[in-house]
Amino acid sequence: MTPICIPTHNRHRFLDVTLRSLSASGVPDETPLIVYDDASKDAGTQQYLYTDRKVLLDIIWPDKGWRESGLGDVRAKFKGRGIASKIEVVRLGMQQLGVVRASQAAVRQTVERYGRKHGIIIVQDDVVFTPGWYQKLLEAAKHPAENYENPVGIVAGCWINKTGKGFNSPMTLVPRGGITGQCFYATEAGLDAIWPWLTAEHGLNKGWDNKFCSYTRTGGADVYRIFPGVCQHIGIQSLVRPVWRWNRWHKRGRVDYSTPGPYPQSKYVLPFVPKVDPCCRSSE
Repeated sequence: MTPICIPTHNRHRFLDVTLRSLSASGVPDETPLIVYDDASKDAGTQQYLYTDRKVLLDIIWPDKGWRESGLGDVRAKFKGRGIASKIEVVRLGMQQLGVVRASQAAVRQTVERYGRKHGIIIVQDDVVFTPGWYQKLLEAAKHPAENYENPVGIVAGCWINKTGKGFNSPMTLVPRGGITGQCFYATEAGLDAIWPWLTAEHGLNKGWDNKFCSYTRTGGADVYRIFPGVCQHIGIQSLVRPVWRWNRWHKRGRVDYSTPGPYPQSKYVLPFVPKVDPCCRSSE
């Protein structure tokens, strides 16, 4: 099965919504899922990730645009238990790496553990999913553009700040530029293409998703966007672009206009595949 990895840092409240959405969205039972903690220092996040004790989870959502985007039923819980006994959490280090290096490390460690054969899915910690999104994403990768020369490298499940005009179902080739990285399915060919960058040292602290797309193309694979989208962004405020408010319903908003919903949520985070010794996994 194609594993899912989620880098996170000090955002347990959003992460709980994301995990409860994953739990209700029809991901196959045998799918590996790993949360990678980029040295969270927040006490609530640490308790949520590493214990089963109760922790505060409430979030104040935007007044405008929430229902219009189909998110009216998406809610955070006031309190809930930590995920230590349900989800494997890997701490990336004692010092924060930042979103670029943490995302690199999450992808690299997942590939080193599960191999490249089935690709991987990297998900941000502030999204919710439509039913069957996992299967739709993997199936879409089998339908590249006509007369394509390169293999499919990335299929993006969401693209915020775009109107959605000019996209084709189920796949639209994106020959240049970046796609926001709320949900990337990197195929085996995509991982082969991006691997030199994933293993390189650098000082970038933003724009990981743009680089992911750029180096995928440089390595000889193509970047696509699934249409309509299969997940929705719920991060209320961007740390990179703080003036771009979530509820601005245009190209400088922070939603995917094409994602129709609904976005089911389970009451609790369900258990995913438990930790497995890397030697027991195929590297092919």
